[in-house]
Amino acid sequence: MTATFHHPIRKSPAATPRRRPSALIAARLSQKPCAPRPLPIPNIAPIKSEKVWACAPQCTGKSLESVLREITRPQVQSRYIRGIQLFDSSRPSSAAASTPSVPITQVDDHAIMPSHMIRVHDGKGRRPLLFPFHDVHLATHFSSVSQDAVAAPFPQPEGWQHMVDIVLPAPETFVVFRDYVYTRSIDGLMASLLPLPGNKAKMMQKGASAEATARFYARELTGAEIISRAALVHTVYSNAIRLGMRDETFWRCLLLAWKIISRALQIWQDQQQRS
Repeated sequence: MTATFHHPIRKSPAATPRRRPSALIAARLSQKPCAPRPLPIPNIAPIKSEKVWACAPQCTGKSLESVLREITRPQVQSRYIRGIQLFDSSRPSSAAASTPSVPITQVDDHAIMPSHMIRVHDGKGRRPLLFPFHDVHLATHFSSVSQDAVAAPFPQPEGWQHMVDIVLPAPETFVVFRDYVYTRSIDGLMASLLPLPGNKAKMMQKGASAEATARFYARELTGAEIISRAALVHTVYSNAIRLGMRDETFWRCLLLAWKIISRALQIWQDQQQRS
């Protein structure tokens, strides 16, 4: 399924010129010719059914597997995505980031409106990024997001959303998680992790091996472009650990993306040494 999300990307205030984690990683990668090390597979805590039931009462009594099957059925999946799209397009720009809940201003009978507003920030004073989300998606994918944070501390008035804070090393890449959680698109995830300009994306051979893909990136991208993609993958990796992302397919794609881009960097560095 392909879906277009409208997410608010807010720039940091000019008065706080800190280097982002992705910039620091890119600087390290560009310092000297060396192949990045493989990323270790983290130990992510399991998600318990009891947490899902507490955070999403409509799922009470169902196993985690059955809940995931239900929310990824195409007919249901499209209704969740429609809810996100409606809320992103209708949310007032003046919605205060400090309020515990925010109003929903538009309703669609075919949409399942989001129950939460996720306020993602780095904990260092930068302006947060806001993402509408559904309780069941939060509860079934992120083991590090506590039950107390997701479950509304009071009965939510109809048409309002509960506000949840999430602190991440690189808030700007949370959109990668949001899009994957709702679409479950492997192609979309890989395109987000290893983006290519439109004309070069069309040249990419589908189903190519990791080695062939790495050679394509080394040939078609500059060294700076390869390094920026390696930094992106690494920041998503750091965020995934912090979130407790519990999805085997996501981790396979993430580690594959790192394997491809680190190999591309190695190939590019070898070419520079020979020239």
